[in-house]
Amino acid sequence: MTYRFKIQIRGLRKPTVWRIVTVPGDFTFHKFHQVIQAAFGWLDYHLYEFRPTEEDVTRVAIPDEEFGVPAIDSREVPIEAYFHKKGDSMVYTYDFGDNWVHDIKLMAVIQNKHKRAHCESGQGLCPPEDVGGPHGYAMLKKAFEESPFNNMYRDWLGMEPYHYFDPDYFSRTEAESYIKDACNGTYGLSEPDD
Repeated sequence: MTYRFKIQIRGLRKPTVWRIVTVPGDFTFHKFHQVIQAAFGWLDYHLYEFRPTEEDVTRVAIPDEEFGVPAIDSREVPIEAYFHKKGDSMVYTYDFGDNWVHDIKLMAVIQNKHKRAHCESGQGLCPPEDVGGPHGYAMLKKAFEESPFNNMYRDWLGMEPYHYFDPDYFSRTEAESYIKDACNGTYGLSEPDD
């Protein structure tokens, strides 16, 4: 089976930032994490976890003794173990410093099994890594609204001269390319560090 999910980053407005992806049910949660990273354009710099709800003590993540919180190993559990029917949901948190909370909702169960994940649609630019969570991203967007060529942020983001910062930007073609890399094991730049 293949699952169609809507994944939305919580706390972002004007625009909201979301992706609709299809994912094979036998993908592990770690592989699902890689698909989410690729679909949004995150760089996989930080730790992550999946939970049935934010209050739930059940965590699906890569176990880390230093972190001190028990976890079900995300590399061993397929997503079909938690998702069964339309409307099922989970919370995915990426980067516990910036605390990017993503709401995941199962939109459909498709009987045909796809070999890899796909991005069907989306909206909004993924916030930059280490920007300070939703509040920091709001400040960055405001700075660019007030001064489109804000040199401090442009330098920090590594933007080319006269490149325009567009929080509405989304490219399905780019997301698909990144997801293809994730499915091939070539997406992601580093090991988690916090």
